Amino acid sequence: MYVFLDTNIFHNNWFLRSAPLRLLFHYLNNESGALIVSRLVIQEVENLHRRALEEAYRDIRSISSTLSQLAPAVVVEATSHESVNSYDLKSVLVDRAECLEIVEYEGISQTLIAERAMLKIRPFRENEKGFRDTLIWISLLDYLKENRIAGDVFFITGNTSDFMGANKGCFHDDLLQDITSKQLLCNLQLVTSLQEFLRGHVDSHEHALDRNKAENEFSRYLEENAVQFLQHVESRLASVLSERLFSNVGILANSSPITAEIVEGLEDFYFVKTEDLGNNEVYVSCLFELRIVELKIDMSAREFENHRDLILSSDSVYDADQSHGIATVIMYVRPGFLASFTYNQVTEECNGFSVEKFSLVEKGRRLKNLFPNTLK
Repeated sequence: MYVFLDTNIFHNNWFLRSAPLRLLFHYLNNESGALIVSRLVIQEVENLHRRALEEAYRDIRSISSTLSQLAPAVVVEATSHESVNSYDLKSVLVDRAECLEIVEYEGISQTLIAERAMLKIRPFRENEKGFRDTLIWISLLDYLKENRIAGDVFFITGNTSDFMGANKGCFHDDLLQDITSKQLLCNLQLVTSLQEFLRGHVDSHEHALDRNKAENEFSRYLEENAVQFLQHVESRLASVLSERLFSNVGILANSSPITAEIVEGLEDFYFVKTEDLGNNEVYVSCLFELRIVELKIDMSAREFENHRDLILSSDSVYDADQSHGIATVIMYVRPGFLASFTYNQVTEECNGFSVEKFSLVEKGRRLKNLFPNTLK
């Protein structure tokens, strides 16, 4: 699936931070979709940004002049225009889209453009307006043809006067003829706004996050909170360890304390559910495991001696040390968690970690099998 964005979709969204654009990029990245942008669109947006920046500085100078007349002691300062980093839309797009295709237009025949202008073939209209839109259109068709693009391609533009025909939501007849003559393999569809595309194709809860990026952002938070959980639920952890490692003999019933340290961290992460809560907050339910966690468990030396053979026979037990009547058993385990938390997309902070279920992932078993019916 491919999405093409026209110039007007980017206007006043220079850094792609608006909620609709953010949702679009989440959707494309999660579904392995590609964003197509014309080189000319990039140049147009960068030119619009430059003009908007110049206008903003003119406004500052005007306000400063007016303010100095009203209150001479007040000085309005702004970063010098020259010191502002140049705006590079391509870099912004590369940072947002995992798959970005840029369509070049230098090879378009000027003779073809002139003929279309004289015959007023869309996107050309009266007074030969439509030169840039025609370059964008023809170069896109050539790209789709030359690269044998198949499947759905959505052409999203707010410029309905130049691209849309009498039938609302459909390309103008001239453009439909272009599509037919190119014998494209894809299904090129006109969409007249980004909101229309999102309403028709994107589940805002399912794609509330860019899942690949989010997994990396969440890893440290999940590791830290999972270790804290293991250390603060000693009785539950001891019960699970007794059940899985020592056949419910109750060896660990009186053990304390339990300390946990990660040797190898997050692995086999799965999203169970995401939900947009509003105000940039996203609810996240997930499955994950910590590949290797070292547990140190203290118990009485007498208890240890009573069950020495059983304890040391466990594949998970690495070592045991006795001192002053206390035996410290060191074991390596692979805990799995079904947990939830909230994530703020603006502050990029996670909060409210909660574990619904946890267990040990045994050798040869998969995390998903540990919590059946959790994943769709």
